[in-house]
Amino acid sequence: MREESAFYIKAEALRHPLIFYFGHTAVLYINKFIEYGLIKERINPHFENIFAVGVDEMDWDDLSQSRSDWPSVAETR
Repeated sequence: MREESAFYIKAEALRHPLIFYFGHTAVLYINKFIEYGLIKERINPHFENIFAVGVDEMDWDDLSQSRSDWPSVAETR
C-alpha cells in the first residue's frame, strides 16, 4: 500500500483513525458469531477488543487519544 499512513489520520476529532473503521466491520461480525455460538473460539482477542467499540463516540468518551499501537493495515486485513 502506498500511503498506509492515511489509515492513522483522525479525519474528525470525535472519531477514531481510519484504521479503526477498516477493522470494525469484520470484528462486529466475529463478536456476533461468538455471541450466538456460531463460532466457539476467538480469532484475535486483541483486535476483537480494539476494533469493537467507538463508532458513535461522544466528546466525553475516551477515544484513546494516546493510542499509538494500532495494528498495521496488513495485520488488520
